[in-house]
Amino acid sequence: MALPEHASADAMSAWYAGQAGTARDLPAFYETVIKAIREVDPATPIMADAGWYAAADTFSYWPKPLTDDKVLYSFHMYEPYAATSAPNMKREKPYAYPGKVPFGEADETWDRDRVAAYLKQPVDWADSHNVPRNRMVAGEFGCMRRWEGCKTYLEDVLTSLDDSKLHWAFYSFREDSWDGMDYELGSKKVHWKYWDAIDAGEPDPVKRKPGPEFDPIRKRL
Repeated sequence: MALPEHASADAMSAWYAGQAGTARDLPAFYETVIKAIREVDPATPIMADAGWYAAADTFSYWPKPLTDDKVLYSFHMYEPYAATSAPNMKREKPYAYPGKVPFGEADETWDRDRVAAYLKQPVDWADSHNVPRNRMVAGEFGCMRRWEGCKTYLEDVLTSLDDSKLHWAFYSFREDSWDGMDYELGSKKVHWKYWDAIDAGEPDPVKRKPGPEFDPIRKRL
């Protein structure tokens, strides 16, 4: 049975009930891998992503946490992807933030409250299963730095993560092969020397500096 991305929690749970014990059983796969790791390393924390590209809403189909008590549960935050991603920048009129954006099988208004509600889902899952919040990690999040709504979006995401007292790691810091989410580069196109260096296999010559696009992150470091 196919399951749409960003389906409801009930739909995800129903789907998983039919997939438990099969090759689609992600928690069971993790249990197998972690058991093998623990045979040689009993101490190092292991990070496990949620399903569906590590979407923050997909822990909701997990009926219970993994048995290892050193697992960190990771999710990504690029939602609404139709707005935060590179294809949006090619639209004649890019989706704005805050604004109405396609998400799942409908259009939704995304703003600070919607971001907070979405990011509350993995927190609610952790709380309901007595998983300490210090084991929950936003392992990636970001938006296109040249997108007009990016700074506001980053601030809203970080505010929600901080309010929930979660670990986080943004994407990306001083990327050397793609400028799209390298916030220290500002909101303008990079100099052509950036691309020439990549083609030549040479170090990136573009200087990074603090600026408005990086401020939501920098002030929390």
